Amino acid sequence: MRKEHSVKLHILKTLSDGGFHSGEMLGQQLGISRAAIAKHIKGLNDWGVDIYRIQGRGYQLAHPLQLLDETRLKNAISTPVELISVIDSTNQYLLEKVSESDKGRVCIAEYQAQGRGRRGR
Repeated sequence: MRKEHSVKLHILKTLSDGGFHSGEMLGQQLGISRAAIAKHIKGLNDWGVDIYRIQGRGYQLAHPLQLLDETRLKNAISTPVELISVIDSTNQYLLEKVSESDKGRVCIAEYQAQGRGRRGR
Protein backbone atom coordinates (compact mmCIF):
# COMPACT_ATOMS: atom_id res chain seq x y z
CA MET A 1 0.00 0.00 0.00
CA ARG A 2 1.29 3.44 -0.87
CA LYS A 3 2.34 5.63 2.06
CA GLU A 4 -0.22 8.31 1.21
CA HIS A 5 -2.97 5.68 1.41
CA SER A 6 -1.74 4.42 4.77
CA VAL A 7 -1.75 8.00 6.11
CA LYS A 8 -5.30 8.57 4.86
CA LEU A 9 -6.46 5.29 6.38
CA HIS A 10 -4.82 6.15 9.72
CA ILE A 11 -6.64 9.49 9.73
CA LEU A 12 -9.89 7.77 8.78
CA LYS A 13 -9.53 5.16 11.53
CA THR A 14 -8.78 7.88 14.07
CA LEU A 15 -11.79 9.96 13.00
CA SER A 16 -14.08 6.92 12.94
CA ASP A 17 -14.55 7.21 16.73
CA GLY A 18 -16.86 10.17 16.02
CA GLY A 19 -14.87 12.72 18.02
CA PHE A 20 -12.94 15.83 17.07
CA HIS A 21 -9.23 15.42 16.43
CA SER A 22 -6.87 18.33 15.93
CA GLY A 23 -4.59 18.55 12.93
CA GLU A 24 -1.70 19.01 15.34
CA MET A 25 -2.49 15.77 17.19
CA LEU A 26 -2.96 13.83 13.93
CA GLY A 27 0.31 15.28 12.64
CA GLN A 28 2.16 14.23 15.80
CA GLN A 29 0.79 10.68 15.53
CA LEU A 30 1.94 10.41 11.93
CA GLY A 31 5.12 12.49 12.12
CA ILE A 32 3.90 14.99 9.50
CA SER A 33 2.89 18.65 9.47
CA ARG A 34 -0.61 20.06 9.94
CA ALA A 35 -0.42 21.25 6.33
CA ALA A 36 0.21 17.66 5.24
CA ILE A 37 -2.76 16.54 7.36
CA ALA A 38 -4.94 19.13 5.59
CA LYS A 39 -3.76 17.73 2.24
CA HIS A 40 -4.70 14.19 3.29
CA ILE A 41 -8.07 15.39 4.59
CA LYS A 42 -8.65 16.90 1.12
CA GLY A 43 -7.73 13.52 -0.36
CA LEU A 44 -10.30 11.82 1.86
CA ASN A 45 -12.86 14.37 0.66
CA ASP A 46 -11.93 13.37 -2.90
CA TRP A 47 -12.64 9.75 -1.91
CA GLY A 48 -16.14 10.86 -0.94
CA VAL A 49 -15.63 11.08 2.83
CA ASP A 50 -17.30 14.15 4.34
CA ILE A 51 -15.17 15.67 7.08
CA TYR A 52 -15.96 18.79 9.09
CA ARG A 53 -13.20 21.18 10.08
CA ILE A 54 -14.06 23.35 13.08
CA GLN A 55 -11.44 25.94 14.03
CA GLY A 56 -10.19 25.35 17.55
CA ARG A 57 -11.63 21.81 17.71
CA GLY A 58 -10.20 19.98 14.71
CA TYR A 59 -11.60 17.47 12.27
CA GLN A 60 -14.66 15.24 12.64
CA LEU A 61 -16.48 12.90 10.28
CA ALA A 62 -19.77 14.38 9.07
CA HIS A 63 -21.44 10.97 9.37
CA PRO A 64 -20.66 7.90 11.50
CA LEU A 65 -18.39 5.41 9.78
CA GLN A 66 -17.77 1.78 10.58
CA LEU A 67 -14.67 0.44 8.92
CA LEU A 68 -14.42 -3.12 7.69
CA ASP A 69 -13.28 -5.72 10.23
CA GLU A 70 -11.44 -8.59 8.55
CA THR A 71 -11.76 -10.95 11.53
CA ARG A 72 -15.55 -10.47 11.74
CA LEU A 73 -15.88 -10.96 7.99
CA LYS A 74 -13.86 -14.18 8.02
CA ASN A 75 -15.87 -15.51 10.97
CA ALA A 76 -19.17 -14.66 9.27
CA ILE A 77 -18.66 -16.47 5.96
CA SER A 78 -16.89 -19.64 4.91
CA THR A 79 -15.64 -18.32 1.57
CA PRO A 80 -12.05 -17.04 1.63
CA VAL A 81 -12.11 -13.27 2.27
CA GLU A 82 -9.40 -10.79 1.41
CA LEU A 83 -9.66 -7.30 2.86
CA ILE A 84 -7.51 -4.84 0.98
CA SER A 85 -7.66 -1.29 2.27
CA VAL A 86 -7.11 0.51 -1.05
CA ILE A 87 -7.18 -1.13 -4.47
CA ASP A 88 -7.79 -0.11 -8.06
CA SER A 89 -10.60 -2.62 -8.60
CA THR A 90 -11.73 -5.59 -6.51
CA ASN A 91 -13.27 -7.17 -9.61
CA GLN A 92 -10.03 -6.92 -11.61
CA TYR A 93 -8.08 -8.29 -8.64
CA LEU A 94 -10.37 -11.32 -8.42
CA LEU A 95 -10.23 -11.90 -12.18
CA GLU A 96 -6.43 -12.06 -11.92
CA LYS A 97 -6.71 -14.58 -9.03
CA VAL A 98 -9.44 -16.78 -10.57
CA SER A 99 -7.09 -19.68 -11.33
CA GLU A 100 -5.95 -19.87 -7.70
CA SER A 101 -9.33 -20.92 -6.34
CA ASP A 102 -12.04 -23.18 -7.65
CA LYS A 103 -14.35 -22.53 -4.67
CA GLY A 104 -14.62 -18.78 -5.10
CA ARG A 105 -13.33 -15.94 -3.04
CA VAL A 106 -14.36 -12.53 -1.79
CA CYS A 107 -12.33 -9.34 -2.04
CA ILE A 108 -13.51 -6.27 -0.13
CA ALA A 109 -11.89 -2.84 -0.01
CA GLU A 110 -12.41 0.34 1.96
CA TYR A 111 -11.75 2.30 -1.24
CA GLN A 112 -11.54 1.42 -4.94
CA ALA A 113 -9.67 3.92 -7.11
CA GLN A 114 -11.00 2.55 -10.40
CA GLY A 115 -13.96 0.44 -9.34
CA ARG A 116 -16.98 0.24 -11.63
CA GLY A 117 -20.54 -0.84 -11.06
CA ARG A 118 -22.10 -3.76 -12.85
CA ARG A 119 -22.90 -1.55 -15.85
CA GLY A 120 -19.33 -0.34 -16.22
CA ARG A 121 -19.94 3.11 -14.74
